[in-house]
Amino acid sequence: MDHTRIYVGWDCHDPRALDVCLFSIQRHASDLVEIVSLKPKAVSALCGPAPDPEGTARARARFLIPALNGFTGWAAFVSSDMLFQADIYDLWRLRDDRYAVMGVAAESGAEPEAILRSPLLLWNCGHAANRTLTAKTVAATAAARLDRFAWLPQGAIGELPSAWCWREGASDPDLVPKAIEFAPEKPWAEGAEDAEICRYADRWQGEAVRIFGPLAPDGRGRAARA
Repeated sequence: MDHTRIYVGWDCHDPRALDVCLFSIQRHASDLVEIVSLKPKAVSALCGPAPDPEGTARARARFLIPALNGFTGWAAFVSSDMLFQADIYDLWRLRDDRYAVMGVAAESGAEPEAILRSPLLLWNCGHAANRTLTAKTVAATAAARLDRFAWLPQGAIGELPSAWCWREGASDPDLVPKAIEFAPEKPWAEGAEDAEICRYADRWQGEAVRIFGPLAPDGRGRAARA
């Protein structure tokens, strides 16, 4: 089985979200997975200051994957606000060398400039078109241009099944999700002990209990980190 490397971006301020995301990946995986956590400080150290307010370290991290992976092989990017419900190797098998990047298509009208939903991406790090994505280039490029994958010809962008980045209010409610993006409501937010704060919040909370033990009244696990 091919080696699977996943870069997980810290896309929220609560470390429990990262822990639950990582745990859900590993719990459903049919084989070993190499996971690299991308902390915002490390990304900022690589890129330096952003050219615009939207170009935060969290936003830029996903575009550094080809460089971080040595411009070779394939790697996945996953945001820490996601919860996996299926084997990451099922996603891995969808790689197609024709494409420089693969992701779930952005919903029509929600973000007019976006092409792919960026919380989950499969990067063909060795694709010639991605060699422009050095840390220096990512640092100097406006966030909107990165979000449009503007350096790529349309034929170099591949589409993944929408079940791999299911989001309430954007995805088909009847679709069985393989990976859930929690946005804008977060089941780890203060006061989110109510499982109805958003769909599938109870699944996130169930994984949190497996890691941290029973949740306290404020929704935090007894063993949660400060």
